[in-house]
Amino acid sequence: MSADLCHAAVDANALIHAARCSGDGSFVLLAHVSSGCSAFFIDHPIDHVPGLVFTSMMRQGALVISHLYLGVPRSWSFLLERIEMRFLQFAPSSASLALRVDLRACRLRRQFMRVELEADVLANDRCVARGQMEFRAYTPDGARRVRRAIAEK
Repeated sequence: MSADLCHAAVDANALIHAARCSGDGSFVLLAHVSSGCSAFFIDHPIDHVPGLVFTSMMRQGALVISHLYLGVPRSWSFLLERIEMRFLQFAPSSASLALRVDLRACRLRRQFMRVELEADVLANDRCVARGQMEFRAYTPDGARRVRRAIAEK
């Protein structure tokens, strides 16, 4: 996956590398933390995958699913409303990482799409974290209206 598709500043920070849809609102995304990954994700020597990586995998996974499978154009803006992550166990740094995502709701309005999802983070096929996320994707006009409304408050 390109950094652009994941909304990452550079390719090394694009955590999602492959995506597949099962056709029933479920997705599996493969992830990898590259050795050139930003210190933003890994800021000290450790022997496990940091929790921030799991949270970022879920955020990037939602963006990839939105663009590839929900038809959200790259010109739209995303507004994260809620993200929660429960960490269940450590994942070794060498683990193969994947994200299993289930869409819980997806509503398209005139100027935005609202999405709710649940995700399991897998390390070597074992669930190491569970999360939930809600966000909106806005058309360029919708995004301008939201920014204007926030500025007026």
